[in-house]
Amino acid sequence: MEITQFNNILPEGFNGVFPFTNSSDEDYKDMWNSIEYTFPAKSTVPLIIPGEPPEGVQNIRKKFARGYAVREFYKTEKFAYMNDRERGEKPALYTESDLEPFIQSCLEPLPMTHATAHKVVRNEEENLSKDEEGNPRTKVLKSKMMDPKLGVPTDESVVGNGAIVA
Repeated sequence: MEITQFNNILPEGFNGVFPFTNSSDEDYKDMWNSIEYTFPAKSTVPLIIPGEPPEGVQNIRKKFARGYAVREFYKTEKFAYMNDRERGEKPALYTESDLEPFIQSCLEPLPMTHATAHKVVRNEEENLSKDEEGNPRTKVLKSKMMDPKLGVPTDESVVGNGAIVA
């Protein structure tokens, strides 16, 4: 079975805690359920995800390990060589075997520390394209107008075929 595939079998000798190792020289950050986890550089942390059963934590750890592996692979000479091409050529793709050593490194123990986690509030407006002054480049074509007395959409929010824009 591929290491990053979901499974509900706990490893032999499981002691109730899944460790996650960041062997790189920089902190690694990843998200799960709108919570950003920060794994300190050169350390192993116990991966504890409130509300998740052990099988769920194991599979979240695999997701984190894959993200970590991709980040670390992008730093390699192999990746630089693969992408040293002329414009217009097909971009390089990595394989599971390219990521495997980095994924496995997440299981190797280093000195234990603690990860930090904090809730991330997403501002949907930030997802829009903005100009240099920070103003959205997209414009609202027609806002939803409600008649204050009747509580129904006005003619300005009716599409040409008579449908009401919600």
